[in-house]
Amino acid sequence: MCSCTDTSEEISRQNLTSVTSKGTSGIEVKPLDDDSNPYAGHYEEWDEWIYSNARSKPIAWQRGEVPETWGVLVGYVNADGYLVPQREFTRLRQEAFKDGTIEGFHEDFFQVYGEGEVPAGLSDEYSDCMDAVIASYFPTIPGWLVASPPHSAMLLPDGNIATHGKMTDSQEEEHPEPCCGAYDYYLYAPDGEELKTVRKESTWWMLYFDVDVQGWPEGEFCNRRDGYFYFTNPLTGQVLSIWDYTGDRLPTTVQPPARDSHNFIWIRREQLLSYFNHQNS
Repeated sequence: MCSCTDTSEEISRQNLTSVTSKGTSGIEVKPLDDDSNPYAGHYEEWDEWIYSNARSKPIAWQRGEVPETWGVLVGYVNADGYLVPQREFTRLRQEAFKDGTIEGFHEDFFQVYGEGEVPAGLSDEYSDCMDAVIASYFPTIPGWLVASPPHSAMLLPDGNIATHGKMTDSQEEEHPEPCCGAYDYYLYAPDGEELKTVRKESTWWMLYFDVDVQGWPEGEFCNRRDGYFYFTNPLTGQVLSIWDYTGDRLPTTVQPPARDSHNFIWIRREQLLSYFNHQNS
């Protein structure tokens, strides 16, 4: 068992400084009950726990000197020094995925680490709440997908579903580990009909792009998080061609505007089940 000092005492004795996403010093964290705090009255139990147990970086967790009930939750502080409620931060992050601003999103926030013995059930309640927020941003997950969930799945804009790994026989079945640590890719129609399979050595884009018919494009292969693929001159970086996830070539080499990337996020098996339940609750 670890006999660590209660970090709430540390906060009362000295200023708590947040850190950047790269671990460098951030800004001073202001009290939750500060008169100018725009989030006052919106904090939930896990937010208060993070603040009361906050450190600039986890200590005992790194040493491994922790009881089974010990946990670490990351909190995020805005540029004014106020802890952002986790529900609101999760919503803002999903909005960034939706509008294509996720690349620079975390630069607007600073981190603190809530570290300590977590009250019974708090971690599960926290995870369930965040899953509920995230689930609302994804397309509808069909029942057939969670009845036989693969390792992970992608809910594509055309209604088709790409999976990483073969469908299992039931939710209870242990998902088999593949040879060499990777899974083949599968494409399913909206009704669950299997359309195509490509080997794990390939990219999932080849579920749509037929290299035997179209030929592999010239240049270095690159991909964007929102389902566009492009090829560049490896020496100059010049974009030679841009392709949609559907395998269609764009008529220009100018990068298209960002689109909602939720359609191109691999959702792991456990998350699929949770998101489905929240979408249907």
